[in-house]
Amino acid sequence: MQTTTKDHFLALDGLRGVAALAVLVMHRGRWFYAPGGFLGHGYLAVDFFFLLSGFVIAFAYDRRIQAGMTPWTFMRLRLIRLYPLIFLGMLLGAAWPLIRILTDMRGAPDPGALAYDLIRGLSLIPDDYAPGAGDSIFPLNGPTWSLFFELLVNLVFVLIGPRLSLKVLAAIVTLSAVAMTWAAFHGGVDVGGRPSTILAGFPRTGVGFFGGALLYRLIVAGRARSWSLPRLPAPFLTCGLGLTAILCVPRAIQPVFDLLALFVLFPALVAFAAAPGAASAGFGAKLSRLAGDLSYPVYVLHYPLYVLIGGLGFRMGGLNIPPPWRGLLSAAIVIGAAWAALKLYDEPLRRRLMQGIKPRALPAAA
Repeated sequence: MQTTTKDHFLALDGLRGVAALAVLVMHRGRWFYAPGGFLGHGYLAVDFFFLLSGFVIAFAYDRRIQAGMTPWTFMRLRLIRLYPLIFLGMLLGAAWPLIRILTDMRGAPDPGALAYDLIRGLSLIPDDYAPGAGDSIFPLNGPTWSLFFELLVNLVFVLIGPRLSLKVLAAIVTLSAVAMTWAAFHGGVDVGGRPSTILAGFPRTGVGFFGGALLYRLIVAGRARSWSLPRLPAPFLTCGLGLTAILCVPRAIQPVFDLLALFVLFPALVAFAAAPGAASAGFGAKLSRLAGDLSYPVYVLHYPLYVLIGGLGFRMGGLNIPPPWRGLLSAAIVIGAAWAALKLYDEPLRRRLMQGIKPRALPAAA
């Protein structure tokens, strides 16, 4: 089996960037196109994120957990990776409500309610009521809901890590898949982000994250040696087009297509992009690396930045820019701000927080 290196998963980094871009467009679709436009299944990008996360976390930590990494160490590393931008995103989410309060704008929120939402958001305590604000369990930055579930499933993963055999993983994925199949036919799979569907977020996260971990065990870790996947000529570009096509399928094709994407199409894309020998090279590698670097800051910061752009630019500033130019300009601002946040805030802070944390030596690979 080919040795897995850091660059081996560059194509997966690129796919994460494609999914983040889809969410970026979807959350202000009316700025890019008329409602009901071309990202009919854009909400499935979150499920793709969960699948990628399980795959990559299993790659990075399976052996470390088996070698004795403690839950505290693992969760500390995950919080260092995720929380700095969650913190920044919550502060940005509070900025526009605060501006409305300070300018005595009509319909401004109560200062006490804003403080309540900010404290809960910074503490990652979901709001089980949350009227208005998109009915989100994190009203100041809605996409944080998936990061809340990400950290929860990370904790479960490290706690049961030594007992995560292929059978246990398969059982978890199967039970979660049954729950999601039921959800698909009773309201849809886009669940977890609202108080009314928060409980359904557990199987949604489980089928993606543990499905990704199971896929890693089968495809990369050498548990299935009797077969191999064909090598793609341009894994990031090929799989990126495939992912985009899936997310652009009209919403009317439900719920069967949702389940097909969750259980077949997404795992296939990840498997092909991560197959031995499928590492990106040349332009594809550079594009994958850039997309991967930007994917997380774009995802976690885009929503509050959109709110600020809409409030300061289009409401207070009186700018009247028609679609799709309104969306393209806003997306450029968001991507630029995300890059600045990554380079000037997130990466320096994470390097400082990582000081003194020594990686545990790994046992020799079989």
